[in-house]
Amino acid sequence: MVDVNFGFLCNELEVVGTSFNASGIGWDTVIPPHLPLDFPPFYAVIGLRFSPHEMGEHSVGVRVEDIDGNSIGAAYTQSFTPEAPLPTHFYRNHREQIQIVNLKFPKNGDYLVIWSLDGEDVHRAHIAVLPPTTSP
Repeated sequence: MVDVNFGFLCNELEVVGTSFNASGIGWDTVIPPHLPLDFPPFYAVIGLRFSPHEMGEHSVGVRVEDIDGNSIGAAYTQSFTPEAPLPTHFYRNHREQIQIVNLKFPKNGDYLVIWSLDGEDVHRAHIAVLPPTTSP
């Protein structure tokens, strides 16, 4: 079974060689000026750990759902093949990042960003969209 090392949301992501620099990491609350809200692009990043018998092509997906399980925005899927572990290691870490664009939060409430691996849900991040702010 593939292990999930981490999953997070961030505003910006720069891949540098085999690592990455992320900014605006760890947010989970949106305070909108109005609703519905066209949300700016962001990244969903997941770190996975593969053992030698889990090598081969895989697919990772990300989708956003409201509290009732309805998808909002597009679902994203991309394929990848992790590198085999080094001879002295029992596993290989791999990370995937997917940019989420054109997301619209229709109302306040709880939302989930759900990562899947080969069609099976493996990780979630919560987003709370608060009621719109009002001017005094």
